[in-house]
Amino acid sequence: MHFNHALDMTFMHSPYVQMKHAHVLRVPPSFQPLSESHLLRSRASLENQRVRLTFALKHRNTQWLTKTFERVSNPDSEQYGNFLSMKQVAKLTAPEESHSKALFQFLNSIPDVRITHMSKHMNFVTVSMSVKSVDTFLKAKMTPFMHKETGQVFFRSVEGFALPLHVAPGIHTVFGIHHFPTYKRKLKRSRLHFKGLSQNETPLTTPQSIWRRYNMTRDDLNVISFPKNRQAIASFLGEYYSPKDLEMFQRTFNLSRMQPVVHGPNDASKPGIEASLDIQYIMATGQNINTTINSIPDEETADPFLDWISLLQSQGDECAYVHSISYGAVEKYIPEDVQMTLDYEFQKLAIAGRTVLIASGDDGARCSQDETSFEPEWPTSSPYVTSGFSNAYSRPSYQNDAVASYLSQPHVPSQKYFNPNGRAYPDISAYGVNYQVMCNGRVENVDGTSASTPVVAGMIALLNDLRIQRGMKPLGFLNYWLYKKVAVKENFNAFYDVTFGNNAMYPCPGFPATKGFDVVTGWGTPNFEVLKKIALE
Repeated sequence: MHFNHALDMTFMHSPYVQMKHAHVLRVPPSFQPLSESHLLRSRASLENQRVRLTFALKHRNTQWLTKTFERVSNPDSEQYGNFLSMKQVAKLTAPEESHSKALFQFLNSIPDVRITHMSKHMNFVTVSMSVKSVDTFLKAKMTPFMHKETGQVFFRSVEGFALPLHVAPGIHTVFGIHHFPTYKRKLKRSRLHFKGLSQNETPLTTPQSIWRRYNMTRDDLNVISFPKNRQAIASFLGEYYSPKDLEMFQRTFNLSRMQPVVHGPNDASKPGIEASLDIQYIMATGQNINTTINSIPDEETADPFLDWISLLQSQGDECAYVHSISYGAVEKYIPEDVQMTLDYEFQKLAIAGRTVLIASGDDGARCSQDETSFEPEWPTSSPYVTSGFSNAYSRPSYQNDAVASYLSQPHVPSQKYFNPNGRAYPDISAYGVNYQVMCNGRVENVDGTSASTPVVAGMIALLNDLRIQRGMKPLGFLNYWLYKKVAVKENFNAFYDVTFGNNAMYPCPGFPATKGFDVVTGWGTPNFEVLKKIALE
């Protein structure tokens, strides 16, 4: 791609604007700055190293976006279920042409920049440029940090960044300059758990035990799926699946023999336990549903959620109706402007009738390092996804009554540990221990909320299939439906209520499970037959 560099000096001497939310760099405990001696030895080579940045252009019609999200998602609205196509959503929210033009003029003024990708909705522009150019043209102070475990070096600006006066108004944020790659998988290999089981009860979690536990019948599972109905898992951090492992899992548990379609890389010779679990169990509950793996390259300098969104944009209306995601990070290390940018994308997916379910993390909101508060996780804390107390988000209206009722009960921890006005999670739960997973030709025992998420996702895909075959729309964003239609007195048996236990993580106290909604298990675990009845009303 050819660039005209005649604008260099114009941009260099034009007024700049410091970007909001970018002036504070929160460094996670797993990262440390390189030593001064290391910097002195290699400063010249470091300045010439290239980094990947993604400029997020602002959407048009953001007020319309938020209002439409609520209207099409809320069963009380006359517009409930009136979803738009992905193409329509993209057209209505595309950046202003003047904003795009100003950005490209600015990028053309940077001598060593290379534009490597532009998203389908025209709102994410990814570039490669030198560290020196980032410092010069974005008024940054890029500093190398090393990951303590891997030794990998990342450049981040310790003094924020700025953009030219006529470019800044059109930019929401720039990815890759002021936050670190802290996303993690949410499962672990484990020994078998026997606590609480009767003498004749098996400790193993298998497809058949899940069907029994959640009241799923063979008739529910033996559907002839509607061709356009799809379910999907996200695969981040170099997690791949093995077709041989999936086939062995399906044969062992007498399941339908299907293989997913993979968008993105997949090294079948290096199957990961997370990807193996996710694909095996979403296809075990969502049997016969066309399934997709959205695989993101293992580039730790990038934000996998950003790349995942770009991949979904490229799929248009072929994008799956239900998405299961088993990754997340501590909320406070994801800057507010990054959260807001991706929240708009979650809203766009909801307006197009898509459901996004995200694992909540094994401890929910974990204890902070200084032991004084809970630390919520993101994006499970986002009010625009279904999760399974945020400090960044105010509580959404759909859960006001449920959360207020829970917080009025005894034994809830002191409010010094959490934001009582924040978004509460999880919304629903599922069993999360002793999952039998086929990985690399052998059975592994696995625990974690990421085991629960694909199980529920498969159930929602089945409900969508039943609705579509009756001429109804897919469920889309679930939370309004869950809180306003499912979790009401008339449908008291839609969930198996979990009333015992808590998520204490010493030395912080835990939230207790109680009758009805609680912030350990949400509304409880699903009763599929009752959910099916409600979904088809």
